Amino acid sequence: MPELDAISQYNRMALRARKNGAAEQALEHLSHALRLSREIGRPLLEAHSRHTMGIIYAQAGRPELAASCCRDALGLLCRTHSTSASKRMAQNISANLAAFEVA
Repeated sequence: MPELDAISQYNRMALRARKNGAAEQALEHLSHALRLSREIGRPLLEAHSRHTMGIIYAQAGRPELAASCCRDALGLLCRTHSTSASKRMAQNISANLAAFEVA
C-alpha cells in the first residue's frame, strides 16, 4: 500500500528534521503523516505521529501543546483493538503526558 510507505517516509523525514533542529519542518512532515493515517483509517499510525508531535512540542518549550497531542494520541488508542503494541505505546505516551503536564 503506497500510503503506508508515504507515512513511514514522512515519519523518517520528521525525525531527521527534529535531529537537525528544524521543529517546524518536522511538524509539517508529521501533519502529512497524520492526514494519510486518517485517510486510510490507521489510528495506531496516527497515534504514533501525534505522540511524536507532542515530543517535538515539548522540546520546543510548548508543554501545553505537547500534552494536547499526547491526550489525542491516547484517545486514538482507546478506540482501537487492544494489542501488545498499542498497550506499550499507551504506556509510553502516558509517561510523557505526565511529564509534559508537570512542566
